[in-house]
Amino acid sequence: MKNYNKLLLGLLSLIWIMGSCTKSPKGELEDEKPKLDANISFVTKPDPGKELFVNLWYTTEENELFHQRDADVVLRHTLTEQDIENGLTLTFEDFQESPYAYVTAYVDMDGDGELSHDDIAYAYFEQSLRSLIRGSAQANNVSHRQFMTIVMEELYSTVVSFEADFTFTIKPAEGTKLFLNLYYADQEELNFYQRTPDEVRDITLTEEHIENGVQISLNDMQDMPYIYAMAYLDINGNGELNHGDIAVSYNGKSMTDIISGQETASSIAGQEYVAIDMKDWLIQDDGVLRDIDGNVYETVVIGGKEWMTENLKVTRFKNGDAIVTGLSNTEWAATFNNGRVRAYAVYPYTESGGTVSSEAEMIAKYGLLYNGYAVEDTRGLCPAGWRVASDDDFKALEEAAGMPNDLLDATSWRGTPTLSPNVGLKLRSTEGWPLLVGTDDLGFKALPAGVRAETGVYGNFINAGNNGSLARAAFWTSTNGNESGTLGYRRLIESSRPHSVLRGTVAKREGYCVRCVRDR
Repeated sequence: MKNYNKLLLGLLSLIWIMGSCTKSPKGELEDEKPKLDANISFVTKPDPGKELFVNLWYTTEENELFHQRDADVVLRHTLTEQDIENGLTLTFEDFQESPYAYVTAYVDMDGDGELSHDDIAYAYFEQSLRSLIRGSAQANNVSHRQFMTIVMEELYSTVVSFEADFTFTIKPAEGTKLFLNLYYADQEELNFYQRTPDEVRDITLTEEHIENGVQISLNDMQDMPYIYAMAYLDINGNGELNHGDIAVSYNGKSMTDIISGQETASSIAGQEYVAIDMKDWLIQDDGVLRDIDGNVYETVVIGGKEWMTENLKVTRFKNGDAIVTGLSNTEWAATFNNGRVRAYAVYPYTESGGTVSSEAEMIAKYGLLYNGYAVEDTRGLCPAGWRVASDDDFKALEEAAGMPNDLLDATSWRGTPTLSPNVGLKLRSTEGWPLLVGTDDLGFKALPAGVRAETGVYGNFINAGNNGSLARAAFWTSTNGNESGTLGYRRLIESSRPHSVLRGTVAKREGYCVRCVRDR
């Protein structure tokens, strides 16, 4: 029994001795922390003395935008010639447990202490760091790894080549400038258009550009996470974006919709080529009223509608197509038979009785005379956001001037000194009329601009009739006068009829003035 006890004691002592031999003096094996080795080599070789940065991020979510914050651990090493030729290993000591971990590296080629253009850069595993930052590539999770291989080869670039091809659904005048504005951002920026653009390119359009399209190229566009593009045709030539310019953004979105909040602009970051169709007008309620030719008009609000106080003088439809002009009397009379030719005319200043000295003066003061086919054309005469005044628009105007409701729908000359005193005078300008000038109570400023009859003959200008008694302000409405559309509703204000306004229909071969209107 004594021998048994001695044997048992001896075995226990041996086990204790063996345990003591395998245990480190300070518990080093038990307490050893995980590490991550980065084995780094160089295909693109920097000069010795350059700084190498290896960055580590811990994240709780996969594909988190970790690069937008500071790294959790940064290893920094000054490169030797031997490092560059043979490679080196850097170790992340005390590598923490985390659901996700990501590593990037760069050689600071310009010595600015941060990642910048032409640094040698890498994102694990074998990803372009620039592609990772702009969101077109994803880094690999290294949380489960003990070592990794990093090959430094690609130069980090913050500039890219970019091309934008432009076409013109709305055709501007030759000589109009096309502007392309670029806005760089690190994050989504909804109101980019409110600040100064980071890049501006412009080109003066030729007829060939307008017909066949034009390209704007950049070889130095900054490769930012977000890039917004705005293109506009500078209709008034002031070098700024204004109401009445043609303005679009990328992906076919109009700047009107983006500014109003109906659309959100799309970033062109990562795009090397885009196609942009100049097809949308910029409409701003507080903007200057300007047509596609750049003519600016004064306006007045009457009864909830905003009216032009001048006659339209545009020579092109809203999409840029030219309106036919220069027709002889015979050609003017044949506009219906020749396919409803859309046309305008300028009242001859030589037939003005000396009151107008040039064609330019005639147009500036009295506007143009359009036939009804131009008025009905879906390409549109009026500036963006405006329309040719309809029959109902004129009724509202007449009601505001004092026309009784029971006369509004009547035809022929409506009104008498008793029923509608001075309704005609209230719509006339306070100057430029023979016999009786107007009182212009509403600010409509009608002038006796004359007409071009369906035969092509001009008449009813300020000097028409005995002492100008037949001088007329004649206006088209956009309302058809019959089912076939050969007739349209019109309005006449005549010098010798101070209390009346004519409402009626007439053949669309006639040439009258046009006023544009919009609801307020």
